[in-house]
Amino acid sequence: MIGYCSDWSIKDGLITGRALELAVLVKERTEIFSTFLSGLSSNGEGLKVINYLIEHQIFFDPSAINTEEVDDKTFTKLEKEDVLDTLNINTDLDVLFISARTLEEEELCKKLAYAIEQCEHKLCLVLDYTENTVTKALFAPLKPIYIEKDMSDEDIIDLLSQSAS
Repeated sequence: MIGYCSDWSIKDGLITGRALELAVLVKERTEIFSTFLSGLSSNGEGLKVINYLIEHQIFFDPSAINTEEVDDKTFTKLEKEDVLDTLNINTDLDVLFISARTLEEEELCKKLAYAIEQCEHKLCLVLDYTENTVTKALFAPLKPIYIEKDMSDEDIIDLLSQSAS
């Protein structure tokens, strides 16, 4: 299983987010299941995202759902203990992809690096392309695979699929 730690947004009625797009493409082209790690809401835009995940057969952690209204910065409010619990519960999670937008959030990256390091099972970490050297340095001890700037979606899907096998 591949986990996607990601941002999301709704623009002109369409749900967007790099990791969400990749999760859908991986599901369409392979038989590998995906799970989405982000804050969600049971009302408003959060409910649209939940319906999108269900429609595309992408798992999510129900404990990440709250009744507060969410926005495109909600994903930054994840707590390291919650992320660690989610990673430990999902023992079939082989790969964790972290989106470029997430990599711009230094405090969130510190929480993620802690949770990944403390996780009870080994994860293959894949980082989206970023020029942010601070967050790259946070994850460096975990020996991530880096997405290159001009990699095609097909190449990224192949990389994620191979890493999950």
